[in-house]
Amino acid sequence: MDRIRTRYWVMGLVAVLLGLALIWAFWPRATLVDMGEATRGDIAVTVDEEGRTRVRDAYIVSAPIAGRLMRVDVEPGDSVTGGESVIARLTPAPPSALDVRTREQARAAVAAAQAGLRLARADLNKALADRDLAEAELARARELAESGAGSQARLDAATRGAKAAAAALDTARAAISMRQAELARARAQLISFSQDPAPIGPAGGENGDGDGTMSLRAPISGRILRVMQESETVLAAGTAIMEIGDITNDLEIMVELLSSDAVRVSAGDRVIIDGWGGDETLSGTVARVEPWGFTKFSALGVEEQRVNAIIRFDSPLSRRSAMATASRHGS
Repeated sequence: MDRIRTRYWVMGLVAVLLGLALIWAFWPRATLVDMGEATRGDIAVTVDEEGRTRVRDAYIVSAPIAGRLMRVDVEPGDSVTGGESVIARLTPAPPSALDVRTREQARAAVAAAQAGLRLARADLNKALADRDLAEAELARARELAESGAGSQARLDAATRGAKAAAAALDTARAAISMRQAELARARAQLISFSQDPAPIGPAGGENGDGDGTMSLRAPISGRILRVMQESETVLAAGTAIMEIGDITNDLEIMVELLSSDAVRVSAGDRVIIDGWGGDETLSGTVARVEPWGFTKFSALGVEEQRVNAIIRFDSPLSRRSAMATASRHGS
């Protein structure tokens, strides 16, 4: 009997302890919170995106004529002065080689031009003779008119004949100049590629050096941004050689915004520039949001519609001088 009573007491004690444990587990507890004073203030909604610097007005220096480019000595980052610094040298390209048929046609053209020049000189001699005869006729008509033995009509006709003879003489002389030019052009067709090119002007011309080499000078003061043609090579007219820009005063930032973010950005918005490598934050202003968009794939392969936004710096140059140095190397 005592054993049964003891078991009941033990089971009752366990039930009580279990009940107390359940009450303690589900008893509500206080929650820790941070206390602070609520105040009114401004909220800034930002669009975060990475961008890259570029020169607003970059100049592409290209070959003005077809020719051989000498090896370019300047390198990206070099400082140049507009109108003074020689950045490249170019020699005009020699004429191409002539095949047999083209050479014979050029020789025939030279012979025809020589014959035309002889014909023009013969016309000049005839015009000289006609002028002398017309002047003599005018002198006789004038003497007869002064003595009363000649009529005024004959004097007028002699005057007209003298003027016509003088005009014919001028025409004959102009024809000789034209025939000489045609002969020179025909002889130029026979110039071989093995002959040295003629110097540019009597002393090299405005941009020449007197040895047939044309000097290309920097169009603006700034720095060399990149060199597209460095080694000596033959270039066609208009081929780009290098790019020059003013990275000190003409630097801006281009940001590729998602089209959904671009609609929330407008010209004149304030820009905070950080993470550019310097210790302090720079400020800028949105200059414009370009109206033309383009498609670009993200790093995850997702197709995105983006729009370029152009940002101008507001911070002084002294605070962003390191950025100009980095941009010199193509950042």
